[in-house]
Amino acid sequence: MALVLNGTWENSYGSTMVLDVDEEGFIFGEYRSHTGSTGTYLVIGHCSPSDPTSDVGQPLVLSIYWRSIGGEEPDDGSHWVSTYCGQLDNNGHMTVINSLVTTTSFQGFSPGDYIDKLIFTKQSSLHRPSTKNIAFLAQPKVPIANPINGVWSDKEQGIELSLFLQDQEYGVVNGWLSYNNEIMSQGESVNIF
Repeated sequence: MALVLNGTWENSYGSTMVLDVDEEGFIFGEYRSHTGSTGTYLVIGHCSPSDPTSDVGQPLVLSIYWRSIGGEEPDDGSHWVSTYCGQLDNNGHMTVINSLVTTTSFQGFSPGDYIDKLIFTKQSSLHRPSTKNIAFLAQPKVPIANPINGVWSDKEQGIELSLFLQDQEYGVVNGWLSYNNEIMSQGESVNIF
């Protein structure tokens, strides 16, 4: 079980993530930013359910939708989204590549795609995000009409991504990935719409 990821993590910019990981590797948490958009944001992701060892790290992916869940006033970056893809190394560092998609001009960024490497270090083992009570996680998985709903495929590669919007306010998308008709993963993620 992925116990090492549970807790509070901080990067070199002073931004923090509080992560809670279940026994299947589903990650739920919140991100507090002090640069760019400032506020509290929803984090949803997935990881290998096994902690890192001396031989291998623990792969993970996280999504952050930059619309505040902490009551802060929305800004021009509130329709942006980040995907963190990386791993927790056996040395205790969480190294991720931040793929940021911007759809509006804000704080010197123009609409586009930006890539950045971030390293987080664990600050505490406390891991109870205050956002645990967000009601959509307990709701039945019912699609909400949206252009992202449907099957997105690359027939040449045998890859299909089936998606549906689950919560419009927070941008939560549910779905599954299949390769050559075999489901590889399923669960919630965060998306921009």
